[in-house]
Amino acid sequence: MMRHEIIYREADRYASFPYICGDGKAGHWAVFRQAGAKTAKAAVTGTHTHQDTDSRIMLAHRPAGRPDWLPARTVWESSNDGLAVNDPSLTVLSGGELLLRYARWKLVPVSRRSELDGPAMRHFPRTAEVGRTAGNGFLLSDDDGASWTPLDSRIADEELARACSRSPVVEAADGVWLLPVYGGYPTQVESAMMIRSWDRGETWGDASQIAGRPWLNTPYREGISYNETSVIALDEVTLLAAVRADSGYVTEDDTFVSEGGVGDLCWTISHDAGFTWERVQPLGLFGQPADLCLLPDGRILCTYGYRRPPYGIRAAICEFQGYDLVPVSHITLRDDADNWDCGYPASSVNADGTITSVYYLHNEGNSLRHVASTDWSLSEMSARS
Repeated sequence: MMRHEIIYREADRYASFPYICGDGKAGHWAVFRQAGAKTAKAAVTGTHTHQDTDSRIMLAHRPAGRPDWLPARTVWESSNDGLAVNDPSLTVLSGGELLLRYARWKLVPVSRRSELDGPAMRHFPRTAEVGRTAGNGFLLSDDDGASWTPLDSRIADEELARACSRSPVVEAADGVWLLPVYGGYPTQVESAMMIRSWDRGETWGDASQIAGRPWLNTPYREGISYNETSVIALDEVTLLAAVRADSGYVTEDDTFVSEGGVGDLCWTISHDAGFTWERVQPLGLFGQPADLCLLPDGRILCTYGYRRPPYGIRAAICEFQGYDLVPVSHITLRDDADNWDCGYPASSVNADGTITSVYYLHNEGNSLRHVASTDWSLSEMSARS
């Protein structure tokens, strides 16, 4: 039976944007963002605030054999360096270390606009704040998450240094680190890119284009923005990507959703370790964003948020038919979220063939955003969409 479990839910806290990976011992790590009372209070009034200077990265563990998760603990918080945190992800490196990547924002009161290093990218009148992206931060742990060391990563290219990511670092067969990023907002449509580190995160560069054109001079609302991207390795040189493709969105009650927009998922493939990619193609799934996993039989699991009624979390099994990646089976993991502010799922394929997926949502008329997991099996896949 499909089983749901709450990982983290707490009053006056807004929990969201989780990621999951195996711990190498048949258990799981889950990492997510927690924001404070200001964001939680805003959610009560229907304001979806996804940047907050009172924010932190949280880590939860579920050891093998446990049905529930151990209490989450703080890994990093915005007060450490004054940067708001968001969108964490985890990679278990070949040497056993945990590599945590997270996105950063610089937010200041409008009266202190001069403190921003560069052009403003967002203005939040409700909180009287102005901000800009500050790229990605990296933390490394060699003691199973007990302690973390920040990496002093450098990116020479100014635009790439501000680029965001939702994805974990992909470690290539030779130890090189690959990271999908995106940028372009607010003046231009976004492009999905890949950057590389040849020295374990000290420096990043050698960008390649996954989808879109790098910061093409097309107004943000007049084109498709390719952004949050999931990349997996099919072999040593073949990479598969699922790309979020945003466009304008009007709800069933004729309300225009301008925060990020929503749209269909696209896919593309690289045969040269990510330096060149095939033309991006629609995957035939509405959702945002996606998470890819390689199944033992070679098929692809795609888990994604579904931001149309009934709101929730969905998954699809995809397989290659000739040169096309085609969803061949569908399942609904959750369809009980109260509105579109939900999703960001990630999945882990377990040794016994079962799957554990994590995500965030709120339901039952309670505005409290929380992070949850669902344990399920491929045998439960049914032809539902």
